[in-house]
Amino acid sequence: MKLRLAADDILIGILYFAKDKLPENKFTMGREKINKTFYRLKELYPDIMTKFTFRHRELYPDCHALDMAISNLCESDVLFFGCSMDSRYQICNSEHFKSNISGVYNTYVKKLIEDAGFTEEYIKTVSDTFVELIMQ
Repeated sequence: MKLRLAADDILIGILYFAKDKLPENKFTMGREKINKTFYRLKELYPDIMTKFTFRHRELYPDCHALDMAISNLCESDVLFFGCSMDSRYQICNSEHFKSNISGVYNTYVKKLIEDAGFTEEYIKTVSDTFVELIMQ
């Protein structure tokens, strides 16, 4: 059975290429910031961001698929996210995180992205835009 590209895979691809550009140690971002960033990525790269559907509530666009992807990656212990009571995510950008995300990307996600018709160069471009937007 051929696996389909999921929101989790896209998030892993983006973070794989972002890992060396994000601040070392802990990097904190609010839920609003990450949702707004992914909303903008969907506007700029709609072909690869199809798994992310946003609803417009209150102050910012909100994406259940993004929340679930973050939650899945936290639970799998592959990644790094922590969530505080004030809806802020923390990325622990350590060597452990870099090793884990590299392993998952190279073992599983890279092929899924290629099978979906996207190049590594394209996902790197999306990732570079993510870093630019999230660091503003």
